[in-house]
Amino acid sequence: MKLVAKTLFGLEEVLSQELKDLGAENIKAANRAVYFEGDKELLYRSNLWLRTAIAILVPVTEFRFKDEKDLYRQFQKSIFQII
Repeated sequence: MKLVAKTLFGLEEVLSQELKDLGAENIKAANRAVYFEGDKELLYRSNLWLRTAIAILVPVTEFRFKDEKDLYRQFQKSIFQII
């Protein structure tokens, strides 16, 4: 599953190393976040052991949009898939 760990500015590389040590895969540092992949066990271990992460997020959906109307349409379509 795809996961995102939020962090403070400047701690992205430290967090990436912590995730690597926990066994995360496909680790990509971003601005104040680190994207990674793992299973549910890694999600729980990340919440318990990461010291530089503020929060661990599980993306619900992902989509591209062209303009404001398309964003609204895609969002509505995504919400109904979740419910």
